[in-house]
Order: sequence, then structure tokens, then C-alpha cells
Amino acid sequence: MTGTPNEQELFDEFFLWLKAKGLQDPLLIEPRTREGAGKGLFVSRSIPANSIVVKLPSAALMNIRTLRNLYGDCNLEGYSAKTGGKMIFLNGTQLISLHLALHRPPRHGGRSTDPTFGPYISVLPKEFDSHPLTWLIKQNPAAFEEGDAAFGGGLLGHLPPSVSSELTTMSNKFLRDWDIVRNCWEAHLKRPDEASADNAAATGSPQAVRIPLRYPNFLWAWLIVNTRCLYIRLFNHDYPLTNLTLCPLIDFANHTTSQDTRPGAFPQIRCTNEARLGGSNNFLAPGATHDMAFVSHPDRELIEGEEVFLRYGGHCNRALFVEYGFVDEHGEPSISEVNVEDLMDALFRDAGEVGDACRDVLQREGYTKNLCLFLSPSPPHPSYTVISALRLLASRLSGRGETLQASWAAVLAGRPPDGVDVSVRQSLERLCQTIAERSKRALDHLKEKEQQSHGTLDAPPWSSWAVRNVRKLWDEEDKVACAVLGSLQGGVQISDFP
Repeated sequence: MTGTPNEQELFDEFFLWLKAKGLQDPLLIEPRTREGAGKGLFVSRSIPANSIVVKLPSAALMNIRTLRNLYGDCNLEGYSAKTGGKMIFLNGTQLISLHLALHRPPRHGGRSTDPTFGPYISVLPKEFDSHPLTWLIKQNPAAFEEGDAAFGGGLLGHLPPSVSSELTTMSNKFLRDWDIVRNCWEAHLKRPDEASADNAAATGSPQAVRIPLRYPNFLWAWLIVNTRCLYIRLFNHDYPLTNLTLCPLIDFANHTTSQDTRPGAFPQIRCTNEARLGGSNNFLAPGATHDMAFVSHPDRELIEGEEVFLRYGGHCNRALFVEYGFVDEHGEPSISEVNVEDLMDALFRDAGEVGDACRDVLQREGYTKNLCLFLSPSPPHPSYTVISALRLLASRLSGRGETLQASWAAVLAGRPPDGVDVSVRQSLERLCQTIAERSKRALDHLKEKEQQSHGTLDAPPWSSWAVRNVRKLWDEEDKVACAVLGSLQGGVQISDFP
């Protein structure tokens, strides 16, 4: 095949590849262009409730099991260690990312050269320029020469503090995976033995042709894995970064937070691969195929022409934005939340030695995470960890309680000294007001940025969408903070919060 194929040609080749892997006709769902949101998965003919929508054969899935033979010299999580050489283990995330990075199609169109999964890789997203992790990584132009980082980089300074913090954490995960994968790949490139080289040549392994591993390609591949992989129980042990797979066709489904199955609600499909679990050792039962079957909801048929969705989980928009690069504009209020770790840190820091001593107790007891405000269940409320931390600090600042440990014991028992909850209420009110005020300032700045970029020739096509995403993050922070403030001012007692 010569020349640069168009999108339809690539998808035709993709479906032929799926059928060669064992996908059965008729195909009841298909990817289509979705206005304003790239591709989506649509019903090509009506499907009854609680029926199989599609069954993906194991040979079409990309995971540590289906890639293992191509990387025979690598130590892989879930398998016995190889003898000799560097003891570097790759988990499923790292191995799939490596394979994709080595076989990335040309950025502006073309086919992947991978003889095993090439037609599938060729229809994956070509780039992730609009993902916030790309914006952050591209701030180091010496390490990342691909594309323009100006617009996305400019938005980084407009993110809520908790989003910036989680994005940095995600960046560190990526950089750690890059170091591990690069070291593993270089070790095997420098010291391939003859037997492994012969096997590599016969199987189409990347080791046979010495494909270079490039940093921009690895970022693209890592984001493919992070945004599109689904859970699959490949091993009986809990390997969260290995019990996952890329699932061709299904990964075109968009996300919804809705659990509503009534007519007119977002129709969903769900995976049933758990039915094939078995075996007493690390592996599943002998003969398990690891196929993935997806079924319609027990109470809702799927109508021809409508889009079907996957529910990624009960994630707030902060998590969706950092992990997947988008927000859910129609998300359920039940998962709206604000992370207040930065404000709590400032509060304890301002309390000096008393705050430091309290923070030590909270860290030891595991009360420094999940410091959030929630919109539901009603009434809108702070998390138990926020209340506990503020009660401890207020107890020590007031001088009530004999010792720090005695104060903490009283907090855990739900019996803080008299007057402490009055101080906690005041701290919560100031915290909510601070969030509301900084949200309004951020929204004003975003409005100015959007006006400045409107009509600018060098603005990327996703610029307005990205600004709307960031605005939604601040809108959610303002909404939750104002709702919790309303609970406090409406007379809800601290002890009555969920």
C-alpha cells in the first residue's frame, strides 16, 4: 500500500483486521464522527436490553499477555523474572506504552508499521495537544520539540491549585515510567543475544529492527494508555497497572457520569469479562480466552442511531480533566467536589508550631488526604477529614485539652471541647469565601484570555474548548463552596454534616 491513506481507508483496514482477529458479524455498533467531540460509538441496529452488544476476541486486545512474546527478554509484572541482565520489570502500562511509542503512525496521517496491531494503532488519536499533561511536559522545549506549547502553557497558570497539584503528580508518574521504559529498552538494545535476535526477527519484534524510542512518541503512547485502557482481570493478583487492556472499537465510546437508564438518558454498555475468572495461582484458569464481552443495560434497549457511552467511574471534573483531558459539562451534582488541601496547608502553616504539631498527628493518622468539600449527599458539606483537622487545630489554639494526644482522642470520639465547633464553623466560612472569591477572579481572567485569543490566527482549533474546560473547573469550585457556605449560614451544625 502506497501513499497517505485517508481516514475512511484506515477504518476499512481496521475493520478487516478486527474480523481477521475473530470479530463476528453483524457489527451492532460503529464509530462515527461526533460533532464537537471527535469520534463516538453509535448503534447501527437496535439492540434489546441485557443483550451482548459486541464481543472482542482476546487476539484483538492489546495488553501484557498479547504483547509478551514480542518482548521476550523483558521482565514483566506477573511473570517469573528472567535470569541475567538488568532486573528491570515493566508493568502493563509501561509495556503497552513502549509498544505504541515504537509504532506510532506519522503525526499528520499514515499507517503504523506494526505487523501485529498496526491497523488498530493507525485509527487511534494522532496527538494529544489539548491534554493538560502535554501542556506541562512541553514546558521543557529541550526535551520536547514537537508542536507549539504556547496556548496550553498559558492556561497552566489559570488552573485551580488542586488541579495543578494533581497534574504535577501525574507528570511525575509519566516521567518515572519514561525512565524505566527507556532504561529497559536501551539495556536490551545494547546487549541482544543471538537467540533473542533470531526470535525477534521471526515474530516482528521491535528488537529485530532497532526502532528508536522517542520522547514525544512515548508521551503520546502513555496518554493513549491512560485515557483509553479498560480494566481486565489478566491475573488473579491485584496488579492495578497491569490488569488493563486497550480494547479496539470499544475505546471510541465517550464518557458519561449518568447512571440514569430511562428513555432519553445517556445509554450505556458495560463489560462482563469478570465471568471468566478462575484458577488458584497467579494466572487465570487454563484455557481462559480473556475475550471481552459488552452488554446493554438490563433495563434499557439501545436504539438504532443513538450514541452509547461508557461510565469511567464516579470521577469529579478535576479528576476527569487531569486524567482524560476533558470535563463533563452534564455531570451529576453527586460527584461535584473541591479539594482544599492548599488552603488547609496554609491554615496550619499560619498557626506556627501548633499547626506543625497538629499536622504531624494528622499525617501519622492518615488525615491529610481527601480534604474536600462536597455538594452531595445533602446538605453540602466538608469531608470528615476536614472537620477532624479543623477541630484538632481549634482545640490546640484554644488551649483546651490536656495534651495533643488527648485533643486528638476527643476529636476521634466526636466530643471536642466546648466552643471548638464555633471556631471550626468560622474557619470553614472563611475557607468557602476564599474559594468563591478566587474562583470569581479566575473566571474574570479567563474571560480576558478568551477575548484576547478570539480570532487569533495562531490559536489552536481546540483553544475555545480548552478555555471552557478550565472555566468549568472554576465554576464547580465556586458552586460547591457557595453551597457549603449556605449550609453553614443556614444553621447546619458541624456534628450534623454527613
